[in-house]
Amino acid sequence: MIRVLNKIKYIFSSILGLIKSCLSILSKDKMLLIFIISLIIPNAILKITSDMRLLNIKSIALNLNWIFLFVAISFRYKSTKAKLYYYFVISFLTFLLTYGNILYYRHYQNFLSLSLMKQVRLFADVSDVALAQVNVFDFVYWFVFACLLILFLIHFRKDKSKLYSDKVSREYRNSYLKMALLTTIIGLVSLSPKNFTQFFNLWNRPTVVENFGIYNYHIADSIRSISIFFEPETNDYDYQKFLDFFKEKNKDNEQNKYSGIFKDKNVIVIHAESVEQFLINSRFNGQDITPNFSALANEGFYFSNFYSQESIGTSSDTEFVFDTSLLPVNNGTIFLTHFNNKYNSTPQLLREEGYYTSVMHGNDGTYWNRNLVYPHLGYDYFYEKNNTYQPTEEQIIGLGINDLDFFNKSVDIIDSFETKFYTKMITLTNHVPFDKFDKYVTIDEYGNETSFDCGEDIEYPDLCGYLKSVHYADWAFGEFKKELEARGILDDTIIVLYGDHPAKLDKEEMEFFYGVEEMTNVEYKAKQKVPFIIWSNDIEEPVVVDQAMGMMDAGPTLQNMLGIYNEFALGRDIFSIEENFVPFVNGDWTDGKVYYDLYRNEYYIYDEELMYDEFLRYVEENIDEKVDFEFDQFITYYIEELNLEAEKIVTISNLINRNNLLKYHEIQKSKISFYFGYGG
Repeated sequence: MIRVLNKIKYIFSSILGLIKSCLSILSKDKMLLIFIISLIIPNAILKITSDMRLLNIKSIALNLNWIFLFVAISFRYKSTKAKLYYYFVISFLTFLLTYGNILYYRHYQNFLSLSLMKQVRLFADVSDVALAQVNVFDFVYWFVFACLLILFLIHFRKDKSKLYSDKVSREYRNSYLKMALLTTIIGLVSLSPKNFTQFFNLWNRPTVVENFGIYNYHIADSIRSISIFFEPETNDYDYQKFLDFFKEKNKDNEQNKYSGIFKDKNVIVIHAESVEQFLINSRFNGQDITPNFSALANEGFYFSNFYSQESIGTSSDTEFVFDTSLLPVNNGTIFLTHFNNKYNSTPQLLREEGYYTSVMHGNDGTYWNRNLVYPHLGYDYFYEKNNTYQPTEEQIIGLGINDLDFFNKSVDIIDSFETKFYTKMITLTNHVPFDKFDKYVTIDEYGNETSFDCGEDIEYPDLCGYLKSVHYADWAFGEFKKELEARGILDDTIIVLYGDHPAKLDKEEMEFFYGVEEMTNVEYKAKQKVPFIIWSNDIEEPVVVDQAMGMMDAGPTLQNMLGIYNEFALGRDIFSIEENFVPFVNGDWTDGKVYYDLYRNEYYIYDEELMYDEFLRYVEENIDEKVDFEFDQFITYYIEELNLEAEKIVTISNLINRNNLLKYHEIQKSKISFYFGYGG
């Protein structure tokens, strides 16, 4: 026992001696002290701006190990001038890397990834969006760096003659290397098995950054990103998991009263840029915000509790999920990294039924790789800016042709189709930064120019810009619908409209709009819904569906109405199920009762009374009367169970996308047909 105590005492004294050795030099070498401060400050700012815990022992230790390593390397430089250059370069790169992550998180609630390299060429097209994210904080951030640089130079002039002997440099280097090893051990020991799973899967990147630190996150991400350039080999275990999943999912596939009601109808899909659900049937300053979208919802099938499920690919991810009923990848953007896979999609299935399938978009066809992706999604032709619309400077708002001119040109093309058709129309005007006030001009019934009036007292210019922009987009759609009707196209055509993703307005702006004092971050996310509407002029009884629903459910629901079926859809026909589950690729999920945020490990209950009834039912069916089972325990259990469900769905989606499993499945079926002499 004494020997053990002596050993523990020796270890602690060694650690204390090591800490004293590392601290002793800081009083002598002010440049080194400034260098360490310059590495700590950006990490602290990143945590604060990303709503992370500052005192997280795991990330503190695993960030410190890198800082100690950088310090240890600095002792290899023999001259003070060389050290100054080293300090400056490392400090600048740390500030730059952190700033890039802060800016990216501000817009996407996520962190930078090496896989985004393929998207660098898109920056010129969205530079106004990036600039819109810059605020006063950014100038303060770089001012802090400038102050540190000045301090470096001041102490360089004072200390430039000070040099360490090789022996002293070696001693200090070894001390800091030992500290790097010690903090690494502390950090790793404090991590749980679940943390390591998150690290290797990288589903929820903010969680990885919070627990492992920004440096280790980028190492994991780089390894993961490089892997996307190599096609993985599918093993029998993964393939069987894929088959078992869909066998179980599809066993209860039944028709319902809406099956085939739109069979052989033409389909126009409106991919409505940044249109959110809260706009439907809403008024502001005495005006209807979106009267035409609202009328469409009130006359058709309106799915009011609908989530877009996009990842960092935003609009392109939404297109992918809507067409294929798969989730996007969380490592890269599927339109750039997995564009040439085989997919089962709505346009592909309709093309097999004799439909002419097309996409219409007023931006460049190479944007988000669309010109290469669409053939793999089953589209016959892509009408885009260069081959069709060719807008003048006056016709452009933001990323491309304004919605009114886009619709006017497109209706002529649609009118020329000689067979039944499925066409998707991607609008552009309602795109951030919502600052083209002079171009959001509409024409009223008397022929007068007008625009949406936010009132004089509104404190949020971004919210006002959004309302003006979306009101214009709604008006342009209304004019398009009138023209379709005038030409008789709507007699045999359905219109499908969905918002591609939330507008990402600030939480404070949404609190103002909803008239609430404060929303939690999770409540804010729970309210970020988009509209989904299926409309036909022969719908006699409009239907409002308030069940929770994701973009992956849109395909199966629409397909059932069109009389087609995708056996490898992750989503479900909403009219064939009593309860639904909506997972997000980052591990968040909702079932309409609870919205769970994996990163914050927090939840939002939509209806407390409804959830308490669920708790009472569970207790009655599963808990012995003698057992004291509280509501909080039930919520914990409830979340754990649905976390597993979300993980299962995301895993299957990733397997399909990354391993090109639908192509692999097609090959396996061909082999069986060859061996046994039959097709199918």
